Amino acid sequence: MRPGRPLPLATKRRRRTLAAFLLVVLVTVGTSGCLSFQVAHVPDKYLEGVGGNGWEKVQNRSMPEPASEWMGFKKTQTLVYADRATDGEGYPGTLTLITLRSLSTANPDTLKDLIKAQVKEKAEAGNLAIKGDPVEGSRALGNGATSTYFVYTGTVSATGFFTEKNAEARIIGEVWTCDDAKTNVIAVGFAQVASRTTTGGIQLPGGTPASSRGADTTTWNEIVADPKGGVGSIKGDRGLIWNVAC
Repeated sequence: MRPGRPLPLATKRRRRTLAAFLLVVLVTVGTSGCLSFQVAHVPDKYLEGVGGNGWEKVQNRSMPEPASEWMGFKKTQTLVYADRATDGEGYPGTLTLITLRSLSTANPDTLKDLIKAQVKEKAEAGNLAIKGDPVEGSRALGNGATSTYFVYTGTVSATGFFTEKNAEARIIGEVWTCDDAKTNVIAVGFAQVASRTTTGGIQLPGGTPASSRGADTTTWNEIVADPKGGVGSIKGDRGLIWNVAC
């Protein structure tokens, strides 16, 4: 066909029909839930209540439904859990779970590097001075996935909702792929692990002085424990991240 010559009517009709068909497919996929979504969560039996450990889901910081982008081709949902440590055992802590689902799963190592940089940036902006490089590793989770993780240790530089000034805290970032659900999961856990680390510039040993409760890693252990002690040799079968269902 010579340039500039109008298309035959039949060809125009076929192209319009194909375009309309593709639009219907896109809208149908985007609105009918064809990209199924299974959110990662901590089972209730590992939270407050009988047999629980005082943790609770924070409703006003959790997303009740997944958010969709690109007409449903990408979905995310965030759940936040907290231990306010009001019973006097352990210090406060939080655990955030982010579930991602798109047409193709992301590389967990790439996600880990992105989260590691963001966690450090936000921690330091939020009055947590990071000390040194993170400890990194990998482990098998109870859901069958293999994760990669990093752990930062820091000192709180200002009193906040969960922490007190000069307290020591730890942050874990952990990423894995849930093959059955075809999702990527990001877990970020934070816990204060000691009341005060210094007084008058002098390092305090755990448990002293009397004005400080000293070291107590109960809440941190509840976040990271697994049967083999994959993170910091902390063993237990009720660790929140190890028991995440997805």
